[in-house]
Amino acid sequence: MQVRPAMSMPHDAHAAVSPSQGRRLCRFGGALVLVLVSSALACKPPPPPPPPPPPAAAVVDGVPILLSRLQREFTRTRRGTDPLPQEALVTQGRALLDPLIEQKLLLARAKAENLLVAEPEVQRELDELKESARTGGPSFNERLAADGLTAEELTDEIRERLTAEHWLAAQVKIARPTPQELKAAYDKAQRSHDPSLLFEVPEEVRCAQIMVSSAPEAKAVLDQARKGASFEELARQHSQSPDARDGGDLGFYPRGTMPPPFDDCFALQKNQLSGVLRSRYGYHVLKQLDKRPGRHKNLADATPELEHRLLAEARLSAERAVVDELRKKAVVTIDDAVIARLVQPDRAPPAKAESP
Repeated sequence: MQVRPAMSMPHDAHAAVSPSQGRRLCRFGGALVLVLVSSALACKPPPPPPPPPPPAAAVVDGVPILLSRLQREFTRTRRGTDPLPQEALVTQGRALLDPLIEQKLLLARAKAENLLVAEPEVQRELDELKESARTGGPSFNERLAADGLTAEELTDEIRERLTAEHWLAAQVKIARPTPQELKAAYDKAQRSHDPSLLFEVPEEVRCAQIMVSSAPEAKAVLDQARKGASFEELARQHSQSPDARDGGDLGFYPRGTMPPPFDDCFALQKNQLSGVLRSRYGYHVLKQLDKRPGRHKNLADATPELEHRLLAEARLSAERAVVDELRKKAVVTIDDAVIARLVQPDRAPPAKAESP
């Protein structure tokens, strides 16, 4: 069999390519690279579409109020109550939305004027909420979790509310009521059938107590007091109530404002002792120290309370007028379909806070 010799290239292969051939090869190579790159780009998947914006229950002058913000208010107000029928959900949601809309309007004006609230004031309110949580019920962190909030988000809410309140208060100047206005308001209150407007002071009694943990202890203390021992000293020595340091003195109080056994003091005479009384706190011995009858306040007595009431009413009316004027000028859209997506608190997982 005959074997053909392999074809060999010239020793100087580059010398065998003419300049025109080189230019054609370069153009061909560049075109090939362009085709390959274009093909690679054509095969690359397109980027995913951006996520939809979070649902807004309302838009106030272009600024959204997110459903998550309304959900927090709804959960706070409805927690522990029976679920609303679905047809009442939007009505309740709109009622809770109104203050949020007004706050947005006030905040916009405050920001335009560079109004800033002092951080110690914000911290003070936050500390009060923490202290309130320590008195009973869920802990502060449990309440935050139930509302779907972090401490930072709650702080922001407090700051926004205080900023809006400060701006609104600065827009209103209220004059103190004149003597004639006070007299007219007093006379009107006397003609009213509302007990809260009649300036009546109820009958009050001043009572002292000794509280111990068992009936035999209470009987022993009572026997000593009946034999002439100082009730005040016995209270300091034996009473387990915080008022022991004051000799058991509870001060004056009207009926119905203390646990039931303490109203028995109204039936005693001055300096008279009760028997042994039981309450959920322990066993008590009471002593009436004084009693003062109910009375009707005259204008002079009622003036401080009446002036405070008139000032509060005038401020509220003036602030309402400012907010109503802002509302008239604002562009507000409300989406009932979004509001209808509110979740009843007993079925709602904690709402995740979103911004803005």
